[in-house]
Amino acid sequence: MRRAMRSGLLLAAVLLGGVAAAEEKAVPAPSAEDEIMVLKERAAAFWQARIKRDFRAQWELLEPRIKGRVNADEFMVGRGGVQYLGYQVEDATVTGAFATVKVRVLAQPAAAILGGRRVTPQAALLDDPWIRVGGVWYRRLESDQSSPPGGPAP
Repeated sequence: MRRAMRSGLLLAAVLLGGVAAAEEKAVPAPSAEDEIMVLKERAAAFWQARIKRDFRAQWELLEPRIKGRVNADEFMVGRGGVQYLGYQVEDATVTGAFATVKVRVLAQPAAAILGGRRVTPQAALLDDPWIRVGGVWYRRLESDQSSPPGGPAP
């Protein structure tokens, strides 16, 4: 009797596990609109961190392979030559695991007065590259090599 009861419990556990696995598989993948919305939210978080000069928050949003090469403190070195005053995430396109987010920024050199002349802020539309790793969007570090017109690297 005990053996039959154990077998029955084992069978019930296996069946319930199968139902749970089937339910997990039934969860639909995010729609293209949802995926772009999440990407835009992550891009907005990155640019908000840029405005706040929160280099640690920026580093957290960078692709994982960079984190193996530089830590947050090393990432901060040499940054801050540009002061970002505003941003607007405009559009995003996704191609497989890669994406480009169009971001309009308002920026000026951190030293806003150069040679006795006040430097006016400049607007630029940037192609901000992102990559999806493990289902999560991260900003590609190579994007830091681009620069808005008339200014140093963002």
